[in-house]
Amino acid sequence: MEITHEDFAFIIAVKNGAKTIENTFTSALPIINKGCAVYFFDSCSTDGTSEIISDIQKKYSNIHHFCEDDGGLYYAWNKALKVVKENFIFFLNADDQIYDYKSLEKGLEFLKNKKNLVAVHGKTRMHRKDGKIRNAGKKAYLSKFVGQMQIVTPATIFRRKSLIEINGFSLSYEISSDYDMVQRLLDKYKKESFLFLDKEITLFSLDGMSNTNTKLAKYEIRKIINKNYGFMFRVLHFFVETFINCKSFVLRVLRKI
Repeated sequence: MEITHEDFAFIIAVKNGAKTIENTFTSALPIINKGCAVYFFDSCSTDGTSEIISDIQKKYSNIHHFCEDDGGLYYAWNKALKVVKENFIFFLNADDQIYDYKSLEKGLEFLKNKKNLVAVHGKTRMHRKDGKIRNAGKKAYLSKFVGQMQIVTPATIFRRKSLIEINGFSLSYEISSDYDMVQRLLDKYKKESFLFLDKEITLFSLDGMSNTNTKLAKYEIRKIINKNYGFMFRVLHFFVETFINCKSFVLRVLRKI
């Protein structure tokens, strides 16, 4: 019996992503062809993105295109929580790609069959500019985390209802609201409600705002930690962050010698 995915949806928020949006869509075709929906939230792109999406929409009946000048990525994702009807959702960045669709399908089946789960998460595969490959995402050993996120949004299937119950994404952050959202999910449901698949599910672009504007990302993450953690936890984070920064500085110096 062929597996179908009528109760699953990709959510893709995009603004001026003409160079990447078609590759992003194509990478998910093995799952899209089995009935899942795709929702494009297009922030009035001016580079031809809207036309590309319209062309895709003519070929597939399960594509939805919303075009309006919105308040950014997290505004679009919050709108998606209201518009999307499917119970299981995946936030796919407009410049990322699905790397292992079979593991994604496996995670979806786990989430459908285990009612106690609110999310199934894996890892993202990242190709650095220096040629090295690294990944992000690991098992949620703690109900709180310091420094690196354990649950990364671009490699996670969510039960839509669980995100609605915590009021979605905060608009107080420009590029780190998914960090805050994951923390609130952990606070409400605890780590036992998250299943980890030790697989690289997506190819993650390092050209996104959270990677190019590291100063803002660190500032917002510090705000989130100050909001969610006690004094000793904040002190620990400070020392962890200082150690990482010192290590990076020393390595840069050594490379120049």
